[in-house]
Amino acid sequence: MFLRILMILGTAFGAANLQAGIAVVVGKNVSATEAKKEDIANIFLGRTKALPDGTSLVPVDLDRDHPVRGEFYEKVTGQSVRAVVAAWAKIVFTGRGKAPAVKASASEVKAYVVSQNAIGYISSEEVDDSVKVLLTVP
Repeated sequence: MFLRILMILGTAFGAANLQAGIAVVVGKNVSATEAKKEDIANIFLGRTKALPDGTSLVPVDLDRDHPVRGEFYEKVTGQSVRAVVAAWAKIVFTGRGKAPAVKASASEVKAYVVSQNAIGYISSEEVDDSVKVLLTVP
């Protein structure tokens, strides 16, 4: 009986964690209040450095092995982390841009977007009043 209760609780907490979603965040000083998924994908794929309203932003990634990173790229760009890393390698090699900074945790991403004119992504559970959410991806 005890084992069954643990399994039910584990399933419930696991499902709740999967439903958290991903928040695309910027510092509160950024003038943009929202962004389309396509516009965010273009920034994170190095296709542009600004939102359509002219807001210039630098992308910041979570660590390559962070589970939110893979989910973000699959849901926002439709590409795997491996494909995105390869695309950035080409951009850097041809001198057209600089790869995103990489941070180990959501708190580091939040600190970076607040101190830089940057855009990042974190689990929506990690959002606090230090950042502004431009988009939430379920």
